[in-house]
Amino acid sequence: MHNYLTRAKFFIFLDFLVYYTSLALTLYLRGGRDLADRIIEHFEQFSLLFFLWIILNYIEGLYSLRSISKDGLAVSVIRSSLLNIAIGFGYFYLNPFTHISPKTNMIISVLVSSSFIYLLRRFFFLSNKRNLVDVLIVGDGSEVTEVKNFANSKKYLGYNVISKRDISGEDFAKYDLFVIEDDINKKDILKVLNQRFNGKDIISNSKFCESIIGKVPVSSLDSSWFYNNEIGRRDYLYEAIKFVVDRFSALLLIFITIPIYVILFPILLITSGRPFFYSQIRTGYKNRSFRIYKLRTMKTDAETSGAKWATPNDDRVTPIGRFLRASRLDELPQLWNILRGDMSLIGPRPERPEIIDSNLEGKIPYYKFRHLVKPGVTGWAQVNYGYGYSDDDSFIKLQYDLYYVKNKNIWLDLRIFLKTVKTVLTGIGH
Repeated sequence: MHNYLTRAKFFIFLDFLVYYTSLALTLYLRGGRDLADRIIEHFEQFSLLFFLWIILNYIEGLYSLRSISKDGLAVSVIRSSLLNIAIGFGYFYLNPFTHISPKTNMIISVLVSSSFIYLLRRFFFLSNKRNLVDVLIVGDGSEVTEVKNFANSKKYLGYNVISKRDISGEDFAKYDLFVIEDDINKKDILKVLNQRFNGKDIISNSKFCESIIGKVPVSSLDSSWFYNNEIGRRDYLYEAIKFVVDRFSALLLIFITIPIYVILFPILLITSGRPFFYSQIRTGYKNRSFRIYKLRTMKTDAETSGAKWATPNDDRVTPIGRFLRASRLDELPQLWNILRGDMSLIGPRPERPEIIDSNLEGKIPYYKFRHLVKPGVTGWAQVNYGYGYSDDDSFIKLQYDLYYVKNKNIWLDLRIFLKTVKTVLTGIGH
């Protein structure tokens, strides 16, 4: 199995190496005395900037193998390079602690490093396309089709996938990896398991789906999945780090966003009137109810007939409310929920208990298990699927939520945070 997290870390390390090499090459080509001293001096001054560039690359999606497209690679690299140059100028000309102003060196270094970054990824795509892992999925359900189509549409992931329900007479020797759907009969499972003697890898379709798409297929779940994966097991070190990060980040963001409120309140008063805020009861950690706070984005009489799903072009949303939702500024008051301990920065979106009771819990198996972690302002489902408008959307988002519940860690939280930053900056939100 490919480890996409390991590959992402490899590309991060590779890009750091590219940045330092490009800077040294730039200084060498431009000549001058005391080359070794100048390289050391520039390395010291550029190191923090390189770290910022890596973050920008991540936000741009250059480390996301599930979403990056080779057809859009050149655009992503160019856009990232322009941002890197802009950040570089700000860093050197607004930073009082640096004593160099390498305008030309920085631009040349960015151009050289961007060329290397593009070529290395193109080489990666071509290499993976030539050395595909041949995969046989034993099964033919809708989720098998989804995984197969996803993998085959992104050949740079490194897979060539076919699926078959009937494997009688199949030549197993031509496959490198076998994926088994849960409802396969024992006779066929035994045929596949025998491939272990030939050194072949065998995994479940659920695990393959997690690796490829980043979600848990709910239809493959049963009670054994939860105890086999120790779902709900507490990681006290992770929880302690998250407690500190949540509170510190909430306090910092509240302070930073005060000017935004100063600008928004007069606009809200003119366009939609009072109240500025609204609150609702939501279901949180371990199915406990709490009151969530948001900036009001709907008309004051939006739910006189009771709770119902929002829709993509909901006429209950005010004009300024559409902007607040797209930019996620309506979520800012939830920082207070984080300080209270009701929510975290990262976690599943908290849903309304009346919708859970009347719609979701009866229709969607294991829905309540998403509440084994605190709900979040943003989360894995939000950045991968966006806003949900129906029971079907909730069913899909649950698959991402359960992936997060199973795999939650600081690195995954950081990835979600950076993807959220991209969502806000590019205007791709609700």
